Amino acid sequence: MPTPASVAPPGQQPAPAQAPSSVAKPGETPPAIASWTLVRSVALPRPGVASLDRRGTLYVADAQNNVHQYGPDGQALNTYSPPQPGHVAQIEAWNTTKVLVFYDDRQELLMLDRFAAPSANLTYWICWKVLPAPPR
Repeated sequence: MPTPASVAPPGQQPAPAQAPSSVAKPGETPPAIASWTLVRSVALPRPGVASLDRRGTLYVADAQNNVHQYGPDGQALNTYSPPQPGHVAQIEAWNTTKVLVFYDDRQELLMLDRFAAPSANLTYWICWKVLPAPPR
């Protein structure tokens, strides 16, 4: 059922729908809506995985598996250096207050706060129990 605001009053025809001005018509080149601008170049030796949060803060792992935090302007903010060596396989930073870092070699999930300080971690242990073969 349509909402009352979407129904035209009696005796008036609704205006035909038109494409917004930012949509290109067939045969036209699309207008430039936004363009990228290089703000800062950051040199990291062999950068690893990276993630961007909702506010534009970049989290990137380096070759030593440290997690670097850069602001939207490219300014270095914080660095997290793990106390144990490990390989950073994934960083998930969409939630701006809880950044998740997964170490695949030790099956550990680390949670960093917005200052790149550890707030919690979870280690996965997989135990296998070998059962005897069923009798024949």
